[in-house]
Amino acid sequence: MKTKRYRIYIAAGTLVLLGVFAGVMTLAQEPDLAQVQQEFRRRLSDSDGVYVYVDVISKEKSVKESMTTRLREDVERELQDAEIKVLSKDELEYAPGHPHLSVFLVMYKEPGLKDVYLYTFRIVHLEDATLERNYKYAEGICWDSGLYVGIDNKTNSIVRLIRNHMRKYINDYLAANPKPPKQNDAN
Repeated sequence: MKTKRYRIYIAAGTLVLLGVFAGVMTLAQEPDLAQVQQEFRRRLSDSDGVYVYVDVISKEKSVKESMTTRLREDVERELQDAEIKVLSKDELEYAPGHPHLSVFLVMYKEPGLKDVYLYTFRIVHLEDATLERNYKYAEGICWDSGLYVGIDNKTNSIVRLIRNHMRKYINDYLAANPKPPKQNDAN
């Protein structure tokens, strides 16, 4: 009986220690996360627009084409509503750093389940960069939503989730590139 109680105390103590350790690790990462977000905002500063690139991967050609068009239109509308210039392909060629916002979405329709999609997406602002060690061209990440994985039975839900992450990008972009106050023309 004593050995059973002893094992319970050991197990409970171990769980408490693991819980405390996990809490400490989580609290330790909070400043790192804030620092990363500040660095992302700093990298977006002095930007004068962005080109939108959308890449959807799906076995179903119709889903791929419709989601690509839908996401591109949605992302461009969100940017324009926030008064962020959307660069055309020609304007991108002459823009310093060739800034482009890439939206990557991979969708897989589970054959065993009716209309259920497994998906992953990522939103990344990329610009031209030069490697310090050998001065060669590289593509640098200026902002990153992170990689998100999910399961849903509606493409509308996936689009809504991507839109939420776009709003985070827009908030960071506008924080790094505040709009000057509008002047009144009344004399």
